[in-house]
Order: sequence, then C-alpha cells, then structure tokens
Amino acid sequence: MNKSTYIKAIEWGRTKSSGFTEDEILGISEITSAEQKIISRHCRNALWNENKERPPKNSMFTVLNSNRLIVTLESEFNYINFLELNHARKNAKYAFILSVIAIVVSAIGYFL
Repeated sequence: MNKSTYIKAIEWGRTKSSGFTEDEILGISEITSAEQKIISRHCRNALWNENKERPPKNSMFTVLNSNRLIVTLESEFNYINFLELNHARKNAKYAFILSVIAIVVSAIGYFL
C-alpha cells in the first residue's frame, strides 16, 4: 500500500522528539518533489500559526521552540486511526478467507 504524504511525514516526525526543521523533514529520501511542496506548506503554516494575532492555518506540525517543529496531537491521533484502520482491514481479509473455508468445509460435509 502506498503511504500518503501525510503518513510519511508523520511517521518521520514522530521519531524526532526534540523537533526538526523544515530542511530536515524535506530531506526524507522517500518523498517526491510534489510531496515536498505539501510538507513545506505545512511547515510554513505552523510557523504562521506561532503568531497568535493571525487566524490559524491548517498544519500537521506545530512550533516547539526557535523554529523547530513537532507533529501536532491531532496528527498523532490521525496516525493512530490510520494504523487501526489498516489492522482492521487485514483482520477483515483474514476473516473473509476463514469464512470461505468454513463454507467449503460445510458444503463438503453436507454432501458426504
């Protein structure tokens, strides 16, 4: 499954407890130039949001200190929901396979 830009950025950002700069996160090897633009916009929005006198802009990051960014709590929860959804999908596929096998065994038992 291809991971979205947001998931890639959140996964990387979660590992940086002391925060990160825009240049550091844009250096992720697995992101494309189009994804870099999206992440850069979120970084700029986080810095914009630091000034409380302006209306906030949407960002998956927030400023920790001196222009170092961290992943927001909302992004953390979205990431947890993503992991839970993936786990549920895998379990659903496995349950479907087991139910098909049970039906086949039941049908064979019926005709024997």
